[in-house]
Amino acid sequence: MAGPFDLIFLDIDKESYLPALTHCHRLLKTGGLLVADNTGFAGAADFNREIFGDSRWRTVHLFSFLPRHSPERDGISLAVKVRE
Repeated sequence: MAGPFDLIFLDIDKESYLPALTHCHRLLKTGGLLVADNTGFAGAADFNREIFGDSRWRTVHLFSFLPRHSPERDGISLAVKVRE
């Protein structure tokens, strides 16, 4: 794929989130928004740690418990690419 894109919505196997992060960063323009779904699941833990600690992103994690949705917390990550 060729970018840059204004928005990327990430909703793949949670274990693939971390390897996909490099591609998302490459494809997003500075100021672009990465929305990652289901980041409350255990499989997304490495992704959450990486993106939250990476100064190239400004990130907010929104976690919630949704009755009848899942036995785990669910969540969404909103991250703005702030620099290359």
